[in-house]
Amino acid sequence: MPSTALITPGDDRSPVLIHVPHASRIIPPEVRADLLLTDTELAAELDESTDTATDEIAAAALRHTHLRPTTVVNTLSRLVIDPERFPDAGERPTPSAGAPSTPAPAPARRYDPSRTRTPSTSSTAISVPTPTPSPKRSRSGCACAGAR
Repeated sequence: MPSTALITPGDDRSPVLIHVPHASRIIPPEVRADLLLTDTELAAELDESTDTATDEIAAAALRHTHLRPTTVVNTLSRLVIDPERFPDAGERPTPSAGAPSTPAPAPARRYDPSRTRTPSTSSTAISVPTPTPSPKRSRSGCACAGAR
């Protein structure tokens, strides 16, 4: 299968990379032919697994930047390829010589609405976890009690 990533280089000085892995609903015909789902079932599955409009959110963010970041957009549905998963859940990348080994990624969890806070005033609001206050730091960067 040809590359599924659309990479748009940004300004070399930008420290930001915008990654949009799950916005596409595209399933190539040769892949669709192998799926056992009906069109209705597939549409429901795409509704569940697609991060709708995240590509539009990324594009809107790009319009407000001074240093354009590099963007990486997965052009196929995550049902075809999920760039954030290894082909085998137990598979891990092999560290290159001298690189530290990394632990296996934690297994994916299903969304649990009871674990998020949602405002009662809007049904379309995005739930954001409450930030944990960070300790005050001195000018030297020391996290000290009473630092200003």
